[in-house]
Amino acid sequence: AFYFHQFVEAIEKQGLRYVGDADFNSMLATNIPPQAAAHLQKIARSSVDAEQYMDFMRNRSFRRSIICRQEVKLGGSLSAAALQRLYFSAHARPEPVEKEGNTLVKFISSDEASLTTDHPVSIAALNHMNKQWPQRFRLHELLNLAYDALLEINPAIAENWSGARTGQDAAQRQQDGMALANNLLRAFCNSAELVNFHSHRGNFVTTLSHRPRATSWARWQARTRTKVANLWLNRVDIDVTGQFLLPLLDGTHTVDDLVEAMAQGPVTSGDWPFEAGQKPSSDNLPEILRGSVEGCLHWFAKAALLYEDFPRDVKD
Repeated sequence: AFYFHQFVEAIEKQGLRYVGDADFNSMLATNIPPQAAAHLQKIARSSVDAEQYMDFMRNRSFRRSIICRQEVKLGGSLSAAALQRLYFSAHARPEPVEKEGNTLVKFISSDEASLTTDHPVSIAALNHMNKQWPQRFRLHELLNLAYDALLEINPAIAENWSGARTGQDAAQRQQDGMALANNLLRAFCNSAELVNFHSHRGNFVTTLSHRPRATSWARWQARTRTKVANLWLNRVDIDVTGQFLLPLLDGTHTVDDLVEAMAQGPVTSGDWPFEAGQKPSSDNLPEILRGSVEGCLHWFAKAALLYEDFPRDVKD
């Protein structure tokens, strides 16, 4: 075991330097008392000192450090302009907030981190990402999608957004773009579970194809276990239906094929549990099975288990 400052000294002797932690939020003094944060700012002579003291205060004993060669030039500060090169995803639930007639929305992530904003474009963009999870989007795509959503919700205010959407009102579009970028950055600083940044788009599927496909690794895991790895490299739980269907999603089976496989497999053998209140018969069994299969496939998509053979070629 090493103290953080000892680790930095060791890598510097090898011509390397510390960039940051893979858990970006851990580098910020956002979850320590304000008095402690103020005192830390006074006594820390460098960023290494600050992070070492935060390790002491948090009783932190494990790090995931990002390092680079010393000749690499680092900006040293966060920049909303740098976000133009990245992709974004979010899966935070929105909750309206009432405050003196203002339209505020609070977005809450699975780890209970939150971001509250009254910026209509940011609200529309975060809502869209939540609905399209786990898809990733560029900043200019989110702007256009947000404008489209705002125009659809309230055509009466079309004059406020149509010019920015088409690029004719460059000033408004730039203003909204900066506000959106800053809100995404604020959210990321709060928690990567709230908004996450990516260097590539990924090839996730949110709409089902004619012959859905899951990763070969997840298909293999589903044969023997109820936890499988998704395209986020997270483990997700699958139920009896999922465990039966996932190995079949190799891109060669249609939904009709999957329904037939269910009927000939676990339903015939009596191993498939019907939901409470369901009374299958020869008349309604196909409808029940199709609903179960399609529901399971939609869940697979939301769980980042389905993918496209060829990622979309988007010219940015």
